[in-house]
Amino acid sequence: MKRTMRSGSRSAVIVVSLFLLVLLMGLSELRGQVGAAPKGLSSLKFQTGWVLLGSFDVSLKEWGSAVHFKVINKREQAANIYVPMRGDILEVTANHEVHIVNFAADHEAHRLQSPAGQTDHKRNYTGVTLSPQSTVKVEEVVRSSTAGTQQLVWARVSPVTGDKK
Repeated sequence: MKRTMRSGSRSAVIVVSLFLLVLLMGLSELRGQVGAAPKGLSSLKFQTGWVLLGSFDVSLKEWGSAVHFKVINKREQAANIYVPMRGDILEVTANHEVHIVNFAADHEAHRLQSPAGQTDHKRNYTGVTLSPQSTVKVEEVVRSSTAGTQQLVWARVSPVTGDKK
């Protein structure tokens, strides 16, 4: 019986994590389809913000969600287990919303603080969406501490020198 309860709890955590991930990515896709072309990081004063890379299962060592980026300077690791690190260059393959903690009230004051673990992402949305084929440099990576084995992976990114996207 205990095994069933743990399995049920783990399943619930996975479902909730994936729901939040799909919700955030779905909002990104919707915002990218409506209105003007997405604004890039250059529209922010400090040209940095946070993007949700996906959900990573630490016990299985694989992404638990679709991955919408390619690592351009990949080290010697399989693509499905590769979690970007500081200094990596990513090419975005789908729209990614850029978040800054409490952007709605404080603008870029909290740009270095990770939104991992927060639930009110509407307050964090900057109005900036990275479009497919944009390249960004990873400045920092933070994994949310969730129950179970799923972790949401956030990266603080900045423009690659010379990249206008």
